[in-house]
Amino acid sequence: MKAPSLVEMARDFLLRHWAELEMAGPCPPEVLGSLRTSGPGDAVVVFLTDPRGRLMAVAKVAVMPPAAARLRRGFRALSLIRPRLEGNPILASIPRPLALLEAGMETIVVEAPVEGIPLLHRLPEEIGNGSIPRASRYLELAFQWLVDFHQAMARGGGTPPQHGDFCLQNLLWRGKGGVGVVDWEHFGEEYPPMFDIFSLLVSFGELQRRKGKNFLLACFAPGWFSQTTAELVARYASLLGLGWEEMEEAFRQHLEKMGQRMEELYGRHHPYARPYLEALSCWEQHRPALFPHGGETHAD
Repeated sequence: MKAPSLVEMARDFLLRHWAELEMAGPCPPEVLGSLRTSGPGDAVVVFLTDPRGRLMAVAKVAVMPPAAARLRRGFRALSLIRPRLEGNPILASIPRPLALLEAGMETIVVEAPVEGIPLLHRLPEEIGNGSIPRASRYLELAFQWLVDFHQAMARGGGTPPQHGDFCLQNLLWRGKGGVGVVDWEHFGEEYPPMFDIFSLLVSFGELQRRKGKNFLLACFAPGWFSQTTAELVARYASLLGLGWEEMEEAFRQHLEKMGQRMEELYGRHHPYARPYLEALSCWEQHRPALFPHGGETHAD
């Protein structure tokens, strides 16, 4: 299906089903659509706005089978999560699933969006040039959202289900509304402890990529990254009752799982996959510096 028809199909669906989808406000006389590629190029996203530019819905369209599986998983995740968060203030921070459609070869998910500015755009340039960031309050807000979410989703202790891709690219700044979280296609219970917190902190360090560095290696050396993140790691681990050896093992599993994901999506030698392989190799000579275990950074 060609891109213009994808936009038209999503727009027509929203207009026809406005009332039954329980959209906010009256149905607008016109809906505008814009399209962009998503993920490794196997899906597209259609943003549906009213004539004044207000975002009303997002339609994600899978054009290849791997993307279709991810979109279905994300729709099921939101359908599961929202009832369990009923009455919780963070419910407003995640999208509302509207429809899962199978149209010919395409799988389409329609969501009522969370409005906000990508958190990545709120962070100053200082993060990328090696100085301690002035935007640590945004990191703290994202951390607190994660703690609240995991505590709300936990059942009888143990590791709560994880967002699975809790990175700056999937976080929105909602002003007084705090943080919004999108892209739930990797949500699940199969992750090691602290997977989401490591995803957040790694994406924070990832901004160093602009200088051509392997951002993950910042986890293994003293510096602004480990100084900024060590306290958050310790605070979260204390909630789970984990010691630093267990934290290190959880981080190693995080690197392993993310490396496998990047390799499956992009290929082993892609710039997204190589940093994880290099970090796992680095583990043989160095201990991560972002863990509070007496300041040791090198193995004996």
